[in-house]
Amino acid sequence: MNNQSSKKKGIIIASISAIILVAVLGVTFAIWNYSRTTDNQILVTGDIYMKFKETPALTIENAMPSEGPGANDYFEFTIEGKNTYSKPIWYEIDIQHGEPHETRGTRIEDNLLAFKLVEVKDENQEEVLIEKGSYTGLAAGKGIYVNTIPAGTNSKITRTYRLYMWISSKTIIGNTSDANYDMDEWNDVFASIKVNVTGDFNEKSIKSEIGTDVVKDTIGQPGGVIGVKADNTPTTSKDDEVREYRYSGNDGIKNYIYFNCSEGTTYETASSNCEKWRIIGVFKDESGKEHLKIVRNERLSGIFPETYEVEGTTYNIKSMDTTAYWNNKVSGTDNNDWATAGLQYWLNTKEDETEGEANKGYLSYLKGDTLSMIEETKYYLGTVTSLTSSSMVLDTPKEAYANERAVSECADGNGPSTNTGSDLTFSETPNCRVWAGNKAIWEGKVALMYPSDYGFSTESSNWETQLKDFSTIKSSSWMNSMPSNGGCLLSPSSTSSIYVANLNTTGSVHRSNVGGNLGVRPSVNLISEIKITQGEGTETTPYYPEMA
Repeated sequence: MNNQSSKKKGIIIASISAIILVAVLGVTFAIWNYSRTTDNQILVTGDIYMKFKETPALTIENAMPSEGPGANDYFEFTIEGKNTYSKPIWYEIDIQHGEPHETRGTRIEDNLLAFKLVEVKDENQEEVLIEKGSYTGLAAGKGIYVNTIPAGTNSKITRTYRLYMWISSKTIIGNTSDANYDMDEWNDVFASIKVNVTGDFNEKSIKSEIGTDVVKDTIGQPGGVIGVKADNTPTTSKDDEVREYRYSGNDGIKNYIYFNCSEGTTYETASSNCEKWRIIGVFKDESGKEHLKIVRNERLSGIFPETYEVEGTTYNIKSMDTTAYWNNKVSGTDNNDWATAGLQYWLNTKEDETEGEANKGYLSYLKGDTLSMIEETKYYLGTVTSLTSSSMVLDTPKEAYANERAVSECADGNGPSTNTGSDLTFSETPNCRVWAGNKAIWEGKVALMYPSDYGFSTESSNWETQLKDFSTIKSSSWMNSMPSNGGCLLSPSSTSSIYVANLNTTGSVHRSNVGGNLGVRPSVNLISEIKITQGEGTETTPYYPEMA
């Protein structure tokens, strides 16, 4: 934990310039133009989290000296925060001079600007904090209001403020000896005000391009990620060469993310308009770009078609409302080639893209701009090692990762291995991991998890444990908190061309027939441009992905 919060620090959360342009036509007309000038920011101290965000530009017309502002002549900003620290965290709103104007050269006198500060309560009711204040002292920065986020504020609170500004009725414009500005000078007057928030915390910037860094920055932290090095060993050091970042363990893991949200959804309405998925980790593609890989928390149900036709071949898809067939053909031989599997076709097509019966593909069920968030990804189709007699997968997570990504094809219609009892006999083709005739690599948008994705989701101390034995350690995996009923995985089995790896309800990984009843949890990689600026990754406050 960062204990620097004990030191008083005047750190700017954000600067909003409210630029007031006074352009006179005759003596009766003027314009005030408010505009924001900076990105959103957050501040953190240990587990204290505060965010400051700005509102769109506001234009006020026909402004002249008056006793008060118009009903809608305000600049609105919001402070959001939680404070699980042991003492209150204070913040102060202050105002000061903004930037000079590009074409006007006379800054209006500070004491001739007036303001009112209100806090917006429920149902848009305003509680006046300062009825009528003066801007005297702007050059040095003037604190106008102080408040705190109380200690023990475990749930986020939101406070919305409105700063009204106007030209004081004391302002005299004319050609008299007591005038503040003569007629010609008034044409050149402007005001520029910055609203700052300072407080007892440290600064951390949020930029619009932040996406994968939100996840990577939690490496080694409780509820965060662990790095995987090239040799499949774990690391919590940011200084190590990390191949990928994975959520590992089951102690407060914060990897929930909203996905497949209805059009027009905001973070405030996401809980009722989005699905909850989980972030598996951060992975690099061949170009070096990083992507979030996510998996649906709940298995799909209620949308499987009975059959699906592709290029003259009819596939059975639905086994029950809650399960599907991986690759079950109405006629012909079933096999474990994902590139030609009926489930793969259905997951990656939309309505009317198939021949024959126009069943709805899964992509038809994606809402809003969800489809544009998904990256077409290269998936590897190497086999994991399993037994015929017991159907168990023998690979450890480390071994599964290597075998999944092997691309050597077996010869003469053989697979990587066969066995009698518990003794494996491997193919005569050296190191082959791809069934003869199957694709070694498939590229597409929607796939399934690898067996290694499940294996690496446990505490790193279990990465040497065979996947068949995971029923005894499943509680150390964040995937254990997913709904049960199993789920099919991407990798074929090594012992028969009609079997694939499957997450058993016990928590271990077995092989299952491609024509059997299997749960389906889609997995996708998000485009590298995705940003995350809201949410905390918990089940009640998932991350919220947006297009950059």
